[in-house]
Amino acid sequence: MMRSVLAPTLRLALCAVALLLLGAMPGRYSARAIPAGEVPSIGSLQFLAGSWETDPGKAKGAAITEEFWSPPRGGTMLGSNRVTKDDRTVFWEQLRVEEREGDGLYYVANPMGKGEVAFRLTKVGANFASFENPEHDWPQTINYGLTDIEGQLHAEVSGTLKGEPRTETWTFLRRTP
Repeated sequence: MMRSVLAPTLRLALCAVALLLLGAMPGRYSARAIPAGEVPSIGSLQFLAGSWETDPGKAKGAAITEEFWSPPRGGTMLGSNRVTKDDRTVFWEQLRVEEREGDGLYYVANPMGKGEVAFRLTKVGANFASFENPEHDWPQTINYGLTDIEGQLHAEVSGTLKGEPRTETWTFLRRTP
């Protein structure tokens, strides 16, 4: 008799835990599309501000990616990205988000100093932003979002490269100075 009472209770508890874990997974964000002509406040991207770093774990020789963002001020956020492996910088880029009067917010990347590419903010949520440039070779989309797990920032670049879909993702941990 006890078994029939415990089994539904255990199943209910397991379902609740599964739902909580699913909610904590990256990629589940509430965002709205930005209509043409609307210029969201750069303050909506405050969640990006700070120092972020991937966790290389214990894998010997794993790359570490760092990203730094200044707080929004004066219509801009300034950032940088650096990837190191075996104590050598293998990639870097200068980043900024800027307000363009009457046109929206733009994420501007300058990878390895080879020229700027701009992506327009197309979706925004409480802790989520999606930037797009359908004319760029790759990526065409850049997403950032805080996960439900405190202190984690999920970043994803995606699009089509040479006719094939391609996605790269990073989970950053907030660093303290």
